[in-house]
Amino acid sequence: MAPDAPSFSNIRITGGTIKSLAHDAAYEGTHLSMIKVQYLSIEGVRFEGVYNRWNASFIDCQDVKISGVVMNSGENFGEDGLHFVGGARIVVSDCNIRSGDDALALTQENFTPLATTDLTDFTAVNCYLHSAKANAFKAYVRSGVTRTISRVRLANIVAKVGGTAPSGLGIDIHDENNDNRVSEVEIDGVTLDASEGDNGGLRVKGVSNIRLANTTILRPKLAARIDGSTDVELRNVVIDRPQTENYGCLRVAGEADCTNIRIRGGRYSGALWHNIAMGVHDSIGPKVTGFEVSGALIEGAKYTGLFLLNASDGIVVGNTITGSGNPELGYGISEIAPYCDRNLIISNWLADNYSGPVSFTGSSTEVVRNFGTPLQPIADSGGFRQTIDGNRSRPGIRNCSSRIGRNRSHQGHVVAAADFAGAVCGVAA
Repeated sequence: MAPDAPSFSNIRITGGTIKSLAHDAAYEGTHLSMIKVQYLSIEGVRFEGVYNRWNASFIDCQDVKISGVVMNSGENFGEDGLHFVGGARIVVSDCNIRSGDDALALTQENFTPLATTDLTDFTAVNCYLHSAKANAFKAYVRSGVTRTISRVRLANIVAKVGGTAPSGLGIDIHDENNDNRVSEVEIDGVTLDASEGDNGGLRVKGVSNIRLANTTILRPKLAARIDGSTDVELRNVVIDRPQTENYGCLRVAGEADCTNIRIRGGRYSGALWHNIAMGVHDSIGPKVTGFEVSGALIEGAKYTGLFLLNASDGIVVGNTITGSGNPELGYGISEIAPYCDRNLIISNWLADNYSGPVSFTGSSTEVVRNFGTPLQPIADSGGFRQTIDGNRSRPGIRNCSSRIGRNRSHQGHVVAAADFAGAVCGVAA
């Protein structure tokens, strides 16, 4: 028999309760373990009181259907809910899972018995997931493991993390090898209460082809993070009011380079730092290459709404960025020298940002037809300006704002009063 061939088939478990008599070492053990089973069905089963082990483990199982499971079982690390290692064609639906460690985990790890298959074609829908100490959902490949996780979809999930300190992330999509061994993950329609957690609600690291849509992360302690990843899209994602000073809503490439990052729609609000920050201000990075921020509401940052520290070849279009408040770094959008360039900042509404609408430095960055609060200028500290029809501007033309007075960007570039007097919406003074 091939090492990855099923050993058992056609197993069905319906109804009943699996429980430990006490949360105690005398009753240590996994409630349910399935290895290399094909055509497995589990329906309407309750799990209670596991101690120091996963509640239910599935290694290299194929054609699996789990529905109507109710789990209130586990208080500590190591006490996972449903945990899959390897396997294919798995559907989890209409489950209520509360666990100590990861509530729903897809992993590739090295332990006995060793999984031999990639984990593919996994779907979870209409579930409640709560982890007291770790993640509501995790897709993770351990360092040194070559097996992969791909074609994963979560939809219509209500989740919570925390309640017993310390606690984990919430949603963790991570390849420790930084080799894209987790890919093609789609998360749509998730509401995560991160208010009692100890982290940022979301980590996407070392992976590729990840989509988060219509997802809300409420009151995380730290920033959501994307690192070392390519082709990641956040569509209509809401990250609301991180709790900790000097942490934003979203940090992209704070630890490792990222490429092709798209933020489309959604709301990023109330950070006690910059709402969205990209790259690290250093010649060796990390950096973001190729990005889009479009159609988003970015509001109420303590410092800057969108802060580009080391980010190039991007477009920032059609956003509403308001209420950035610190006198030194309170811009709507700030691009700082010398590690940002070739960005297009166009048609954004940039209102009531303390230091001004935009400060930019890239020699090939273009700032076009942005609109802001009257009397606040665009801090043109680099790049060039042009009208919407592509004609390059001449002195006196600026992006839809006017001011009589002086403005100093955070880079120290002084903008003369004469440059702004009467310059409104691309019409020469």
